[in-house]
Amino acid sequence: MDQCKAKGSGWRLPNILEFDSIRDEAKGSSPYSRLPNIVADAYWSSSEYNATYAYEPGFNDGNVDVGDKGWVPTYSVRCVRG
Repeated sequence: MDQCKAKGSGWRLPNILEFDSIRDEAKGSSPYSRLPNIVADAYWSSSEYNATYAYEPGFNDGNVDVGDKGWVPTYSVRCVRG
């Protein structure tokens, strides 16, 4: 979240429903996205599974998993505004 806040006013991590709207699970290969410049990787969402884990949509495999929030450097970030 800090990376998005650093971009300025109004920037934030998208929630899992917002990410789901851009993931294209029917696509035959990664990065499973309709957006340009998406890296075939897992991305952090702002949606929490619980206090320790957050949902992470995978643009590498098309799945939605949960990731340990203490494992920050391993996932990508896509900031949105609005």
